[in-house]
Amino acid sequence: MFLCILPRARPDRLRNTCVVEHLAAQLAALPGVVAVTLGGSRATNTAVEGSDWDFGLYYRSRLDPADIVALGWPGRVFTPGEWGRIVNGGAWLTIDGTKVDLIYRDLDEVGGQTK
Repeated sequence: MFLCILPRARPDRLRNTCVVEHLAAQLAALPGVVAVTLGGSRATNTAVEGSDWDFGLYYRSRLDPADIVALGWPGRVFTPGEWGRIVNGGAWLTIDGTKVDLIYRDLDEVGGQTK
C-alpha cells in the first residue's frame, strides 16, 4: 500500500514528489519491468511550467502494452518494436492533466550495445 498526503490546492499534482514516486512505483510493478528512470527536462532540472514527465521503462524479455493500458491513463500506448530497435516503443499519456511520456528500452538490446 502506498500512502501519500497531498496538498489541497495544487494545480499540477505531478510536481509533488510523492505523486511522482507513486507513479514510478506503479510502472516498476509492471511485469517485465526491471527499472524506471526519470529523463528529460525533469531529470536535468531544466523543466518549465507545463513540461512533460519522461520515464524510461527498462524491461527484460517482454513488456505487454496491455499492462500499461490497464493502469487506466488516457493516451496512446505503443507496442515494443514500433519505434525501432534501441528506443523500441513507448506511450504518450495524460495523468491528472499532465503529459507523461514512457520510453521503452529492452535490457537485452541495451546490453548488446555496450559490448
